[in-house]
Order: sequence, then structure tokens, then C-alpha cells
Amino acid sequence: MPHVEVAPQVFLPLLGYGTYRLEEEQCFEMVYHALTIGVRHIDTAERYRNHRAVGAALRESGVPRREVFLTTKLWWNHLLREQVGAHARKFLEELGVDYLDLLLVHWPNRTVPFQETFSALEALREEGIIRAYGVSNFTAHHLEDVQALGFRPVVNQIEIHPTFRQEALVAWCRERGVEPVAHSPFARGSDLARYELRDIARRMNATPAQAVLAWFRWKEIPVIFGTQRIALLEENLASLALPLDVTLLREIDALPTHVRQVNPPYADFDY
Repeated sequence: MPHVEVAPQVFLPLLGYGTYRLEEEQCFEMVYHALTIGVRHIDTAERYRNHRAVGAALRESGVPRREVFLTTKLWWNHLLREQVGAHARKFLEELGVDYLDLLLVHWPNRTVPFQETFSALEALREEGIIRAYGVSNFTAHHLEDVQALGFRPVVNQIEIHPTFRQEALVAWCRERGVEPVAHSPFARGSDLARYELRDIARRMNATPAQAVLAWFRWKEIPVIFGTQRIALLEENLASLALPLDVTLLREIDALPTHVRQVNPPYADFDY
């Protein structure tokens, strides 16, 4: 599996499986299958409420823990110093693991001082409970504030897809040592229905989703994809075998830009 090094000896696979909206038995079955066919990054979150199913699938798969990159996320109203530590330890118990590869702050929350949240994350890293920490859905301004305090989140997981490419934020993150990671890569399905993308995929001899995942691989942006269907899980993983036709992939880069898909009431994108 291709990967990027986000911290010393912390290698993040370019393709990861996201467990948003997966519950109970379905979550177990999908994560188990993902691991058995070669996926090595599993992305979950406190908010998804599926830690126990993810952990059970990891154990039952037989894949050694050290070979799986495991990411989870702290919800935005659990960012006080004592909450960060307590929740991280609860996550370990729920997942049945000894450490997390990556712990993200799911959304920014400026009512809690960044110093409080990130000093707690740094302490967890020093203790070995987490190997690295990062953020999700942060703007450049949020990250500037965090870095000004001396903290170095290694990842910013953000919405990126062919019609919402966020080039400026991606470039900003890379210039400052923060790895951009894409969530919602298919724009919740709307990008896959665009006739331009379907035509590009046809010429690549690929499905639209495979074309999008190849585009991310060409741009060297790690991506989290989600699906509730085994067949689509297998198809998406097969995108790793697609040749990178730069001419066609540049056509994806030229698609018209539209609005973001993920914008809940507690988002802070105007900061």
C-alpha cells in the first residue's frame, strides 16, 4: 500500500476505509472484509459510535495490529484537558488496542483554548497512547493559531473532491508540514454522477469512483473512502492498480468547482 510519512516512522497509507454510518454487524463485516483484502488504514470516530465493532473486526481479521493504521477522532465538545485524556483511554478500551496511530480533533472549538486541548494530545503522544495527533475540518487560521503555540498537528483531514479541491488549503498545509487527508472524496455521490467524470472514467477503463481515487493517488493526497457494499469496497481498492494517465487526470483537475458538501451548524469555516 503506498503511504506518506506524517511523523518519524509514522506511515499513513494513501487509501483508507472510513466507517461513517456503519453500525454494529455491518460495521464488523465491512471492516473485517476491508482488512482481509488488503486495506491497511481504518478511520473511525467517537461520533460514529462503532469503536467496538471496528476493534472486533481488527482482532478477528488476523492482521497484526502493527500492520494496521488506526485513526479515530475526538468530538468537538470533548476537548478540555481532562476530557482528552479520559476519552483517549476509553477509545483504547472500546477498540481493544494498546495505542492509536492517529487521534484527530474532529472539529475546531474555539470556546476551549487550543493550549489546553493540544497540550493534552502532546502528553498522550509522549506517553505512547497515541503515535501522532492531528485535526479535521480546520482552516488555515485555526492551524496558524495552534502552530503559534508550538504544537505540530501532523494531519488535517478535510473535505476534498473533484468539484471542491481546496487547492489553497492543501498548499498551505503542505508548506507548513501538515499532511492534507481527504474525506468525502465522492462529494457524497454527486461528483460520481457528473457526466464529465463518467466520461473520463470510461476513457480510463475505470468506474467513476476508481477514477477519483486514482486522481488522489496522482496528487499524493491520502484519502478516506466509505461504502456500505462489499463489491464497491473491492472496486475502490482495485483503483490502486490503475495506471495514472496524467492527461485524463488533469481533466479531473479542470472540473468546475462547486460548494462544499459537509457544513454542519458547528463548523467554523469562516474563521
